[in-house]
Amino acid sequence: ETTKVGFIGIATTNTPNLVLRRHVEGFDFLDEAQTIAKYSAELRAQGVNAIVVMGHVGSSSLAGIAAGDAVEIMNRVNELDANNSVDVFVAAHNHLFTNGLAGNTRIVQSTSNGRGYIDLQGTIDTQTGDFVSAPTAEVRPVAPNVGILPDNNVQAIVNEATYITNEVAARKIGRTADGQPISRTVNKARGESPVGNLITDAQRYMANVEGLNVDFAMTNNGGIRDDLRVNSLGEVTWGAAQAVQPFGNILQVIEMTGDQVERVLNQQFIGTSNLFLQISGLRYTYVETPNGPQTHEILNVTKEDGTPIVADETYRVIVNEFIYAGGDGFSVFTEAKFVEGMATDTNTFINFIELMTSRGQALSASTGDRKILVTPEVEALKNNAANILANGLSQSQLTFNNGVVTLTLDGYSFVLSENANNRNIAGTISINDQFELRFDIKGNGSNVKVFEVVEK
Repeated sequence: ETTKVGFIGIATTNTPNLVLRRHVEGFDFLDEAQTIAKYSAELRAQGVNAIVVMGHVGSSSLAGIAAGDAVEIMNRVNELDANNSVDVFVAAHNHLFTNGLAGNTRIVQSTSNGRGYIDLQGTIDTQTGDFVSAPTAEVRPVAPNVGILPDNNVQAIVNEATYITNEVAARKIGRTADGQPISRTVNKARGESPVGNLITDAQRYMANVEGLNVDFAMTNNGGIRDDLRVNSLGEVTWGAAQAVQPFGNILQVIEMTGDQVERVLNQQFIGTSNLFLQISGLRYTYVETPNGPQTHEILNVTKEDGTPIVADETYRVIVNEFIYAGGDGFSVFTEAKFVEGMATDTNTFINFIELMTSRGQALSASTGDRKILVTPEVEALKNNAANILANGLSQSQLTFNNGVVTLTLDGYSFVLSENANNRNIAGTISINDQFELRFDIKGNGSNVKVFEVVEK
């Protein structure tokens, strides 16, 4: 016996914010729940009661319970039409494993890029034309080399594609100034990485080349997948640049208030997850809050020239579509106003490198002072530095005891040396994971040549 299964396809109403404007002009993106309810009713009127929704909206699951946008849409569908008969919702968009129920609807997602597949099983009653119960499913990883012999015809296609892509990937597009890779390793908690600074600087630069007047750039650190590697000649290839930013997320220029900028920066410190932002065009200071609702808290935010960010003023920010949609927990971005789309983050990075090369400029990047962790000890040293250089240190501030030299300022003590042979000491000590103190002190502290707090 045979029976019919109906399929309803929907795209997220957020599509205009995720796709270049020219690709969606002339199209209306209708409410997802209303669309499903409408076409479910039409299918049932034709005698089709087994219904599957293919929806490009996000989902997740935990312990067999589905969550996310797909669930919210189905809740609204149920409110609009309690008899909608949607049995399965195949989700997408946020690339998360999903296998769970939302009411009587099975919601599944097999991550992305062919890494998984969905084995969906259900029994349809040929009398009613509907599933007897909610289908079951297994979401499994693809294991292409397990128990499967390669097909020679398919392998020939793969070999040709590999040859073509390798030719593209090996194309030289730039070089680094010192002939060394540019690292994605961050320098401190919620910190900067050289390649993160390069990426965000590139995004802001290329946006402004297009006349978009962008103030800041932000990207999720998790989207940076590799160091910017070089060959033995210090050259950067297309493939090396693509490996750094492989996802091809479309860049969005958005408008945010200063208050929203500060709040999204604070979202880096919620919980203990390692989800944080790389930034360009702004700087901020932050402090530890061990007893608060988050691990750290933003103290102040400025432009890169030191101009304070004003809470009710509007700034243009370039971000990728993933975090603009609230990815990695940065939900404040969803409050922003969309202005214009750009190319993908991958192409923007590659285009920037090629532009610099055409101008005879090699690539360089480092970590700097975009994110400053403020501690009371560091502030005590900084606040007293000018006076110490001008007037020296008193005997109560600088003590000597069997070769141990201790500096005491504002109630904080710092051991400058543990084996001093005389009253003249010079060197560097670590204050925390971000700062160190450099000093050159002579004559029992009366003559201080060097006293500065510097970033490591």
